Amino acid sequence: MIITTVLGAVLVFGTALLTGRFTEALCFFVVFVVTRQFCGGYHSHTRIMCSVTFMLCYTAVLFFNSVLEPVYSWFVHLLIVIPYFAAILGYAPIVNENKPLTDDEVVINHKKSIVVSAVWFAISTLLLFIKPILSSAIDLTLLNIAVLMMIEILKRKGRKI
Repeated sequence: MIITTVLGAVLVFGTALLTGRFTEALCFFVVFVVTRQFCGGYHSHTRIMCSVTFMLCYTAVLFFNSVLEPVYSWFVHLLIVIPYFAAILGYAPIVNENKPLTDDEVVINHKKSIVVSAVWFAISTLLLFIKPILSSAIDLTLLNIAVLMMIEILKRKGRKI
């Protein structure tokens, strides 16, 4: 897991240096790593696929951040974070079979995911007025996390059918 995290960091920050978007990469990395430890979501079966998925998430944030930059507003901000909060409130944490949680840990992680999400929302809302591109990077990272949660839920439902 440490190797995968380090590889992901190298890929993200290497790309950030090439694209000149280091602060956005830092937002993505910190928000993604901190939030995912409490809310869970999709997990790849191999370390390579984990790194590929992580880079796809980062690439999506970079791309949509560029697209949204000229039009980022309160409306777009809320349009992104509302589905994220719905996923967190309804499904977090999504337990990984490789790291089972007790019932008490599930309750604790659910509460932590809500608190962490509220902190990101507050920071993102503040940044909306100061540096909208960073607000967008945080929001899009959170949306990525919600999508990964939904993918894992759908994947599990597919196995049960």
